[in-house]
Amino acid sequence: TKEAALKNLSILLETDQLQIPDFEPLLKELQTARWERSKTGKIKIVWPDSYHDDTVMSLALAVFNLPKLPLEKPKDWLMEEARKIRASEQGVRTILRI
Repeated sequence: TKEAALKNLSILLETDQLQIPDFEPLLKELQTARWERSKTGKIKIVWPDSYHDDTVMSLALAVFNLPKLPLEKPKDWLMEEARKIRASEQGVRTILRI
């Protein structure tokens, strides 16, 4: 849903897991967005009438299914991924006898 995509984007930005591009329309949309509670109690994000959510939604959808980094030790996670890649490359070399 739109709400889930925007919440995910918010978490990624707040935890510094995502760097946003220096793209003026996106920056303006992010700066003018506001979280509000609807009459039914749901949290939603809104923009003033003169603004749109096109670039924010594009970014939110683009990153929605990205693998999540563990928040505690991202460097350890990256090192483990690098070890896996090296191991798989070694396995390919062995099979191909390179």
